[in-house]
Amino acid sequence: MNTSVRKEIKGQRVTARPVFKGGVRPAYWLGAVNDHTLPRVFPSALDVFRFVEQQQH
Repeated sequence: MNTSVRKEIKGQRVTARPVFKGGVRPAYWLGAVNDHTLPRVFPSALDVFRFVEQQQH
């Protein structure tokens, strides 16, 4: 399954997309804000959302 998780944070569309490397769990997650990819990878979708929330303070 390769389903993205979407959330709106302070008016911005945030997307977390899993990347699998042969296992049943994602190896890492990619994040994007308004279709602009974030410059790092994350261990979970929740970490993507936390990172975006922290950047907006």
